Amino acid sequence: MLRRTLLAALLAASCQRRASAPDDPPPAAPQPAPSPAPPPVPPRPADPFAGPPIPCASDADCRPSACGPCDPGTPIPSSIFGVTCTVNPCVQPSAVCSPAHVCVVGPDTRRNPAMAR
Repeated sequence: MLRRTLLAALLAASCQRRASAPDDPPPAAPQPAPSPAPPPVPPRPADPFAGPPIPCASDADCRPSACGPCDPGTPIPSSIFGVTCTVNPCVQPSAVCSPAHVCVVGPDTRRNPAMAR
């Protein structure tokens, strides 16, 4: 019986505490300000053939690339000369100055059929 009385007293005290507690939840903590975004990084050309063509005045200003391109008339970009190739994908590589005064792949150049690009 003492047990029931003690249990009833504890239950009543618990209910009174809940009744006196506010129904509103505690205020949320303020959100931190978002950190500034890093400056954008300029994209690097994934394709070494994407650079600007080499300007020229005559055929003597042009040199064939050891890494292609191999299709006659294709402009030769200056960015290709920083690329290292194990095997040249072109057969008889040559370069000429086009009427637009940019270096292009020469007419005798052809793609090596054994090489895939």
